[in-house]
Amino acid sequence: MQHHKCCYCEQIEMPVHNDVEHFRPVSKYPWLGWTWVNLFFACRACNQPGGKWDQFPLVDEAERLGWWMDPPGTEQPLLVDPCLDDPREHIEFVYLVERGRFVPQGKTERGRKTVDIVGLDRDDYVERFELFIDHQVRPAIRRLRDRIGDGDRPGATTAWRDDCLALLGETRAFRALSEDALRYFVTTYPDPPATLDDLRAA
Repeated sequence: MQHHKCCYCEQIEMPVHNDVEHFRPVSKYPWLGWTWVNLFFACRACNQPGGKWDQFPLVDEAERLGWWMDPPGTEQPLLVDPCLDDPREHIEFVYLVERGRFVPQGKTERGRKTVDIVGLDRDDYVERFELFIDHQVRPAIRRLRDRIGDGDRPGATTAWRDDCLALLGETRAFRALSEDALRYFVTTYPDPPATLDDLRAA
């Protein structure tokens, strides 16, 4: 269902030797250990200590589910639920000039808490994101720049469509990162660029 993508960082991982993430941790909700809607596929970096692990903060701790209660009850989790929520409403990738990298940041309190708890802005994640940008997104922008510079507007439009399909398909890794990077590099996003002025240097 998740196309082999970690529910938090969107890295593609083969299921062997990786984790089943309990959104509501078994340490706090043992009766939900085998509840389907509580289970996600996650990479070890996101799920193990140093990542989410067994953290599950609430807006009001007094509202935590009691034994054998079905979620969500009156709980208000501070973590973004990858199944019920649209993470794009809570988290975005911002290009930070001082780091020369795209870094995930929360747009809402829940987004900020999720980035913090999972550790999505750790250096090893940011480096992984940047390698993806270097090998997947920047080459696409350079192809666009070359075609527009050669006066091949139809070719640039076709390339834009093909690259967007390749980067933003639901089975693709780092889909949210790709969208925010394209939005940064192409000022006309989601429309194709028409001139070189529509493109930032990549």
